Amino acid sequence: MIRHGWESRAYYLCDNLSAILCSKEGSISNLPFINLTASSENGVILLGSKGGLLSNLRFSGMNLTCRRWANYPGGLVDYRPGCQDVVNHGAAGIIMEYIEGFEVENIVNIRWSNYQNELWGNPLDFRP
Repeated sequence: MIRHGWESRAYYLCDNLSAILCSKEGSISNLPFINLTASSENGVILLGSKGGLLSNLRFSGMNLTCRRWANYPGGLVDYRPGCQDVVNHGAAGIIMEYIEGFEVENIVNIRWSNYQNELWGNPLDFRP
């Protein structure tokens, strides 16, 4: 079931909903992210899947600031819509799952705010 009208803690560039939609998984490759500036409470989340791999992603000239502004607890990652819901996970600049080939070039800045109750994690968090 796909829910409409929910507010996510993250915004997706691309959804992988194959488990929900019963469709064949595909892949995304050779995708550049150039000259991006963003503020986020939970960083950037790049999720592939076992059968639908993300490959050769390139970040160039990126400025990411991770800071808290909402009234909910930190340390959570929002996988909705999908097979998982909201799960406990330390805050990272970029979380990557099922990624093959990740390149950073030129100036990529990841900054953490001074919010005293937040435990910011690693800038890059790779998972299988």
